[in-house]
Amino acid sequence: MKLVLDTDVLRSGLQSPAGASRLLLCGVVEGAFTPLVTVATMLEHEDVLLRPESLAATGLTEAKTLAFLDGFLARSQQVRVRQRIRPSIQDPSDEIFVEALINGSGDAIVTFNRRDYLPADRRLTSLRKTLVPVVAPGEALRRLAWRPTAITPFAFPLR
Repeated sequence: MKLVLDTDVLRSGLQSPAGASRLLLCGVVEGAFTPLVTVATMLEHEDVLLRPESLAATGLTEAKTLAFLDGFLARSQQVRVRQRIRPSIQDPSDEIFVEALINGSGDAIVTFNRRDYLPADRRLTSLRKTLVPVVAPGEALRRLAWRPTAITPFAFPLR
C-alpha cells in the first residue's frame, strides 16, 4: 500500500507515544507501507515540524527532528510531479499532497483534516466527498495487513 501522510499526521505521531499516527510511523520503519513524498511535501514537513510550537509540542530538538525526516525520506518513495491538477481542493496549501498521491499512484492521503480535501468547486462541496481517497490515521491502520508487535513501540525511538 502506498500512502501520503499529511504533516498533521507526522506531527501527531511525533507528539504522542501512542495512537494511530505513532503506529503509522512505526509501520513506516517496519515496512508496512510505502510513504509517497515529493520535494514539496518534504519541504512542508520540514517547515512545519521545525516551527518553535511544533518542537515544543513534540519535545524534540531541531537536530532530532531533522534526523527523523532523513529517516522518513529514506523509507519513502520519492515521486516526481509530472501532472498537476489545480485547483482541485479547497485548501490550496494541501494540493502538494494530492499531487504526490496522483503522481505516485497512491492509495490514499492520511490526514486529520478531511475537509481540506473537499473539492475546490463549491458546487461539489455539498456532496461532502473528496476527489481523492482521504482517510484518518485509524482507518489507514485498519486497511493495512500489518499489525504492531510487542516490540513495535521500540522500533521508532525518538527521545
